[in-house]
Amino acid sequence: MSERDGLLAVDGVDVPRAAAANRSRTVEFTNDDESDYDHLGATSARGFGERLFGSKNWRSRAFVIVLFACLCALGALATLRMSGGKGVTAAPRLGAAAPRAINAPGHIPGLAEHVQGVTRSTKFRIITFCNKSYWVFAHGLLESMKAVAPSVVDFWTVIVPDEETKKFILSETSGAGHAVDVFVDDDLRKQVAKFASAGRDELKTMLSWRRVHAMQTLVDGDFTVMFIEPDAVFQKNPLQLIHDQLTQNDIILSADYGLGSTAQKRANTKVIVAKPSAQGKKLLNVWQRAEQSYTGQKAEAGFFLDQVVPHIDVLTAKVKVLDQTLVGNYLTHHEKAGQVIVTGTGCDNIDYKINFMTQLLRHVQPLDPNNLVPAFDYEGVAMGCDHSGREKVFKISNEYARSHGVSAKLGASKKHPSKNDSEGDDEDAGGDR
Repeated sequence: MSERDGLLAVDGVDVPRAAAANRSRTVEFTNDDESDYDHLGATSARGFGERLFGSKNWRSRAFVIVLFACLCALGALATLRMSGGKGVTAAPRLGAAAPRAINAPGHIPGLAEHVQGVTRSTKFRIITFCNKSYWVFAHGLLESMKAVAPSVVDFWTVIVPDEETKKFILSETSGAGHAVDVFVDDDLRKQVAKFASAGRDELKTMLSWRRVHAMQTLVDGDFTVMFIEPDAVFQKNPLQLIHDQLTQNDIILSADYGLGSTAQKRANTKVIVAKPSAQGKKLLNVWQRAEQSYTGQKAEAGFFLDQVVPHIDVLTAKVKVLDQTLVGNYLTHHEKAGQVIVTGTGCDNIDYKINFMTQLLRHVQPLDPNNLVPAFDYEGVAMGCDHSGREKVFKISNEYARSHGVSAKLGASKKHPSKNDSEGDDEDAGGDR
């Protein structure tokens, strides 16, 4: 598989734990329908004119400059006509940058129609972007669904870049007893082909943004939608969590770590859930359109951290960032955490991430009395995962738990009993590591 083909996995790379840079960047929205979101980095024409021409009489100064430019252009045109076009050549544009690789604004062509065609009753859909390389993770996600929430398999759509990947996935799952729905995103390859000179990082950014376009496509079709990256495992049926959270909120997201409201500034887009409310649709529209202008880091997650989180309490849309007690990862997981979903965040090395996700999967699958499941080995994957970051997160979490009287068991000892042994002595909320 070529490097470019290998990029066609929108699951991308784990969102780093630091908030995005370039927080001074602005994004301009001009649609009157989005007036509720003008404060999300919007720039007024008056403010721009005043900064460019001065605060006094800026319109008059601008008019003089524009008039002068028009006269110069007319003079150049007259010269060109007098010469008959001979001997006059356009000056080359020195250092002109190639167009930035971005998705076409709006919906993903064909996705809504495909999902509607496979929907029998409830308008709910889980979506995951995947290529052949990442199927090893998506297969684990599928197996966890079958173990803890078999009913949701029928609502899962895997979005792939080509027919070859679709055939591969169908061949891998045809005998598993659960049919997997696969949508071939033909438009994705067209978008990538438009930016043949784009670098790897730029394409990754474009592909990462595509999840927001997919969410908007289906939410605008009145679907409740859950996006989840392939490197994730369900430890519990997610439907209750989704129901409880969307009763009060329009959009929910996961986080790298954090308890309570502290998770907001560490939000990521490994898991996004949205309902088709008017405000949810409006915010998703703003979010996907922002790709055209936003040049900060970390793609759609960076925009959310830069432009949404600072205003999260005043938005007309209700947005909730789930803390580490609900959605975990290598940085926050332990055997007693009870998280609904665990993702691969915190493990950048693919081999070690596979090891960690496999451990998670074994602990949610039915027990085999003849094959005891060993305890989690966090230190065993430390070489390819952020083990020092994990230690810091547990220290922060334990301190927060003590100071706020949190009763949940947040810590875990380094030595764990096996899943089939007794739970051992309960630790306090801090559970020093």
